[in-house]
Amino acid sequence: MPIYGKLGDLIGRKRLLMAALTLYAAGKVVCGLAMNMEMLISGHLVSGLGGGGLIILSQATLSDVVPPRKLGTYMGVIGAVFAVSNVLGPLMGGWFVQVTGWRWIFWFTVPVALLAVVVLGLTLPRDARALGKHPLDWPGMMAMTVAVTSLVLAMAWGGTLIPWGSLPFMGLVALAVAAAVVFVLLERRAAEPIIPMGLFRNRNFVLCSVTGLLLNISFMGALNYLPTYFQILDDLSPEVAGLVCTATSVGILITSTATGWVASKTGRYKGMLVAMCVVSTVGLFLLSRMRVH
Repeated sequence: MPIYGKLGDLIGRKRLLMAALTLYAAGKVVCGLAMNMEMLISGHLVSGLGGGGLIILSQATLSDVVPPRKLGTYMGVIGAVFAVSNVLGPLMGGWFVQVTGWRWIFWFTVPVALLAVVVLGLTLPRDARALGKHPLDWPGMMAMTVAVTSLVLAMAWGGTLIPWGSLPFMGLVALAVAAAVVFVLLERRAAEPIIPMGLFRNRNFVLCSVTGLLLNISFMGALNYLPTYFQILDDLSPEVAGLVCTATSVGILITSTATGWVASKTGRYKGMLVAMCVVSTVGLFLLSRMRVH
């Protein structure tokens, strides 16, 4: 996502967004054709390379075409779409698994993504910038990739494929830390850094980034785990497990739309951010009271 963000600043976002959507659709085709787990994982890798661009470029593109004072309203609409998709996704996924077969979970997304490519091509303003005029921070990209990949592998393999505290685990952690240090040093000298270190002198940027990190770790962790929890412990069907999870999406739908509208109308948002943290704390505390049985 940081690489997409920087490339969007350098060369414009329209072509990048369309390329990310195409890559996302290509990954879903590979998943739909998968004959084994390795091929399925490879398809997810390709779709993830595209999906990372969709997450960051859609929001950045919005700031290009919408006045700052109206951003809240439009971001609220995007949040509402996200919420509705979260409702429909598990429901349709469960239905596909039970009725048409799991491959249709992936095939269904391909025409939707291609339709989005066509709509973007017809409606977004043309990019005015060209790639050749700007240097790319290849060393920084490589260092960041090594750091993130090593950390993800350490967290994924730790306690399963390799014991916590073992030499391979500690080696991955050490590699992640070393690559992160190298990344910071490279970014301080790069002509066009992926993540300018000067951002971290902005107190609001640091506070929002740390808060977002902590909330997303807890929120996305719970959101991704709950359908599995309901299917295994409560013996629910995939379709019903998806339906149970719609409570979260209803909350997102209400608050994303309402807070975006309020922020645009009043220009005030700090109180809603504080309230968000309080409400999230209560919700996560209640989830922590769930028991194995």
